[in-house]
Amino acid sequence: GATGAAIATAICYALVFLVRLIDTQRFIRFNRSIVKTVINTTLIVAQATLMVIDIPYWWIYQIGFVGFLLVFNGREIFNSVLKLLKK
Repeated sequence: GATGAAIATAICYALVFLVRLIDTQRFIRFNRSIVKTVINTTLIVAQATLMVIDIPYWWIYQIGFVGFLLVFNGREIFNSVLKLLKK
């Protein structure tokens, strides 16, 4: 039913992301870390899974996931904010 459609949509989005990531490199060179991308994606999928299966106190886990993602990606977030503030 709806869960199958959601899973199929997620798989399609992942494939489109990978194709665009590879294709974009032809036009714009940028640094990318496959390891960081995999870790971030895995954590986001884990977050969604916890919400869908509705475990008790899932929101506590979400706070931990978001905190970890902010720390894990802190340098990139900080650099992006600095670039935005310069404009």
